Amino acid sequence: MPHLTDTLVKNLSIPTTKKALTADGDTKREKGLRRFFAQVTRDGARSFVVRYSVHRRERLYTIGRWPDWPTAAAREEARRLLQLVDQGVDPLEQRIDDRDAPTVRDLGQRFLDEHVPTKRPSYLRNNRLLLDRWILPAIGNLKVAEIRSSHVDGLFRKITKSGAPVMANRMVACGSKMFSLAERWGMREPGTNPFRGSVDRNNEIRRQVYLTPEQLVRLSEQLGHLSQQAQDAIRLIMLTGARRGEALAARVDQVDIAARVWRKPASSTKQNKPHEVHLSSPAVELLSRLLTEALKDGREYLFPGRDGQGHMTELKKSWRTLRRACGFTDVRLHDLRHTFASIAVSRGASLPLIGALLGHSNPQTTARYAHLYDDPQRALAESIAAVITGNGTGDIVTLRRRP
Repeated sequence: MPHLTDTLVKNLSIPTTKKALTADGDTKREKGLRRFFAQVTRDGARSFVVRYSVHRRERLYTIGRWPDWPTAAAREEARRLLQLVDQGVDPLEQRIDDRDAPTVRDLGQRFLDEHVPTKRPSYLRNNRLLLDRWILPAIGNLKVAEIRSSHVDGLFRKITKSGAPVMANRMVACGSKMFSLAERWGMREPGTNPFRGSVDRNNEIRRQVYLTPEQLVRLSEQLGHLSQQAQDAIRLIMLTGARRGEALAARVDQVDIAARVWRKPASSTKQNKPHEVHLSSPAVELLSRLLTEALKDGREYLFPGRDGQGHMTELKKSWRTLRRACGFTDVRLHDLRHTFASIAVSRGASLPLIGALLGHSNPQTTARYAHLYDDPQRALAESIAAVITGNGTGDIVTLRRRP
C-alpha cells in the first residue's frame, strides 16, 4: 500500500464503481492509520475518510475533500479522530449532534414564542427589533454553544459606533436573558452566559423634562386640537401619572368608581405587578364618563382601537399635533409622568409615597426625583431660619441649655 501524498491522491484513477478507497500505507509506525483512506468517486471527487468501529457498529467518517484538505492535514485529523474512537467516542455521532445543535436563531424564536408572551406588548416589540436588526444578522447562524464573550463584545462595539449606545445596552440585556434561558433549556452549560459581564455598558443620561404650571395650562387649552379619544387619554395620563401603554390598555373591569380606584393588572405594568391607582376627583369624573360610554357600547376597553377591535396603541400623531400647537420642541408624552411626580414633590410628598403613586417596585427608580426636593427644602430652611432669627412671622423658639 502506498504512502498517501497530495501527488498520489491527485493521480488516483477514477473507479468504474460508485467509489474506491485507497488505504494509507504508512502503517509501520502507526497501525491506527490503516483505517485512514483516500476516497475517489465515479464523478472524480476526491476526499479523505476514516473507517472505524464503535460499539460493534462500522462507521465511515468523511474528513473533507481534497485539495481543501491537504493530505498531511487530513492525516493529522485522522489521528485525532482515531484517538477519540480509542476512548469510546463516536466522532460521526458527535458530528450529527453538533449539526443538529440549536443556533442562536433557534434560541431567538423560542425566546419569542415561550418567554416574551408573558410580558407586556412593548417588551415583544423592543426585543423583536433587537433580534431582527442586530443579534440575528450578526450571530443568528452560529450555534448557541459556540457563542463567546468576543462575539458579544464585537456586536456591542458595532452598535455603539453606529451611534446607538443605548441600543447597544439593550442588546446586551436581551442577549443575557436569552442565554440564561438557553442554560435552563439545556442548550448551553450552566454558568456560561457569554453576555453576562462581557462588556462595560455605555453610560446613559436619563433625560427628564418637567412642565411648568404655565405649560400645563397651555397644554390643557390646546387639547381641543385632538380627537375626543386622544384628549381623554392624555388627560388620564396627566391626572394619574400612568404610562402611555397602561392608560391606553385600561379596561372597564379595572375601574372602581365607588372606591375611587383604578386597578391595573400585572400584565399591563412595567414592573409586572398589580398596581392600584387612587383617583382624584377630576380623574373620577373623567373615568366615570369613559366607563359609561364603554358600558353603553358593550366595550371591554375604555379607549377602543379602530373598528372597535382591541384598544388604542399609539398617541404619536396626536402628541405631535398637540406639541406643535403648544410650541413645545423637546417634550415627550412620557414627560407628563415625570411632571406628575415633580408636582407631588413640590407638595411635600415623600419618595416612597411618590413611588406608590407611580407604581414603582424599585426605590432607585423613584430616587431620580430626589433632586427636585432642593427648592422645598430650601424654602423650609428659610422658614425655620426666619423663626429662629425673628425676621419672619411665627413664634420664636428659645433654646435653653441643659442644667
